[in-house]
Amino acid sequence: MDSCPCGRPDVFAINPLSAARYRQRHSTSGAKSDAGDAHVLAEIVRLDRAHHRQIAGDSDLADAVKLLTRAHQNVIWERTRHA
Repeated sequence: MDSCPCGRPDVFAINPLSAARYRQRHSTSGAKSDAGDAHVLAEIVRLDRAHHRQIAGDSDLADAVKLLTRAHQNVIWERTRHA
């Protein structure tokens, strides 16, 4: 699944209704579970990859902004906790 040389996995946008219909077609009990949902999503991507849109990964700049934002939030939490 890791086709990106940077080690990030490919991420696809799957319509929840598509996943539910696929689950209904291929499940005997109709029960939902995290493991079952993960299997359904993996099968959808494996079998119908061409029909789903791949989501672009974050750029290095976006990763830096996330890191800075997280550090800023932690400083705020620490300041309010000790106030």
